[in-house]
Amino acid sequence: MALLLQGCSTVKLAYNQAPQLMAWQINRYLGLSDAQNERVRDELDDLQQWHRDTMLPQHAQVLQKVQRQLADGITAQQACSTYAEIRTQFDQVVSQAEPKMLWLASQLTDSQIRQLERKQADSNADWRKAYNERLRRQKDLVQVLQTVARDRQNTAQTKTLVREYLARFNQSPDPAYRSYAQTLVTEGCGGFAQVHNATTPAQRVKAVASAKSYEQDFMTLAAQ
Repeated sequence: MALLLQGCSTVKLAYNQAPQLMAWQINRYLGLSDAQNERVRDELDDLQQWHRDTMLPQHAQVLQKVQRQLADGITAQQACSTYAEIRTQFDQVVSQAEPKMLWLASQLTDSQIRQLERKQADSNADWRKAYNERLRRQKDLVQVLQTVARDRQNTAQTKTLVREYLARFNQSPDPAYRSYAQTLVTEGCGGFAQVHNATTPAQRVKAVASAKSYEQDFMTLAAQ
């Protein structure tokens, strides 16, 4: 029980500090000016408040469904169905964040974009398919920001560029990587179902209790 409570406390702490941590990471990669940094922090605070009010109750509903599944056997199809719900909720967050990204993209200087390139190069991992997709996304982002920087007043173009970038980020244009990613999802769903179905009744009760605690965390955070 102590470990469970500790886990709940960690979730709440991480969630409440998320805007500050994200702002720090963005600043680390881009070297924001004071004015940019203040605006980014405000935008992230607004995004978190929207997420708290709108998405946390939806996350809690998914966890209620997970609890029912964990109490019994689960198929790979059920696991993937739950995953699809989570992806849909993620897409909602991306859509809400899009206008905030539009503003930041239009404000970056050439120097900041070059710093982003350097930071990305420093952080690249040494693994292949995921690594190649990471490189594609990084290059894609820099090219989008450079295009925006050349015509900052063209808000319609900026909106289109950022929206298309987010679509490519969410679903890679590389068929080989899409196949690889889908294989990981399919195998993950099957593996999760197989592992769960091998658990004892006592272990399932514990898993349900754990999911319930996270549901309660989300509802508590949503009410703050």
